Amino acid sequence: MIEFFSWVGANGQAVAAAFVALHGAALAIVNLTPTPADDAFLGKVYKVVEFFAGLVTSKAKQ
Repeated sequence: MIEFFSWVGANGQAVAAAFVALHGAALAIVNLTPTPADDAFLGKVYKVVEFFAGLVTSKAKQ
């Protein structure tokens, strides 16, 4: 488990960039498709991204 946190610490910018890209892709899919099914699924993905953003910094949700 410590190796994971060490890896995240060493690659923090890449991890943050991946979450930003995931968030952008999710927003694009939700906004471009008219069905509510993908909105519900990607809403769950968004909650996970928000959780991890809160772990990285408390200011991310302000």
